[in-house]
Amino acid sequence: MTFYNLRMGVFTANRQKKEVIMKRKEQGIGRILPPPLFVIALFLLGFGIQWHYPLSFQNSYRSFWLIVGIILIAFSGLLAFLARRIMRSQKTPISFNKPTVAIIRNGPFAFTRNPLYLSLALLYSGAGIMVNSAWFAPLLIVLILFLHRVILREERYLERDFGNEYSIYKKNVRRWL
Repeated sequence: MTFYNLRMGVFTANRQKKEVIMKRKEQGIGRILPPPLFVIALFLLGFGIQWHYPLSFQNSYRSFWLIVGIILIAFSGLLAFLARRIMRSQKTPISFNKPTVAIIRNGPFAFTRNPLYLSLALLYSGAGIMVNSAWFAPLLIVLILFLHRVILREERYLERDFGNEYSIYKKNVRRWL
C-alpha cells in the first residue's frame, strides 16, 4: 500500500466520521459539552467560590455528614460501575458520539433510565456534603437542569431510533428515580 492510498484511507475515514457527527447534530443528539466535563467545571467553580467566600451549610455532627457524603459518593461509583458494565456487555457504547444499539432494561436501568447521569448528580451531592460547602447546593440545581436538558435530547433521539420499544420502556421506568 502506498503512502497516497494510506493517506486517502485516513482522509475517507475522517470524512465519514465527520459526516456521522454532523448527521447526529442535525438530529439533535450532539452535545455542547459532555456531562462529565460539565461536572468537573462545576466542581472547580464550587471549590473556587468556597475558597474565596467560605459558606458552610452545617457545623454540628460533622462526622455524620462526612459519612453521608462518603456513602453518596460510594453509591454513585457503584451505580456508574454497574451501568457501564451492563452497557459493555450489551455492546452499547458509552460515548455520546456513537449510536445506541440497544435499549437496556436490566441492572440499574430497571429502576432509572439514566443511571450514569444519576451517578453524576450523586457524586456532586456527596462531594458538596463532604467539603461542607453551601455553594454546591445551587450549583447542584444547575447540574440537574443541565442533565435534564441532555436527557430530553437523548430521549428524542431514542424515540426516533427505537420507536415503540423505547416508548414502552419509558412508561415502565422513571427518568431519574
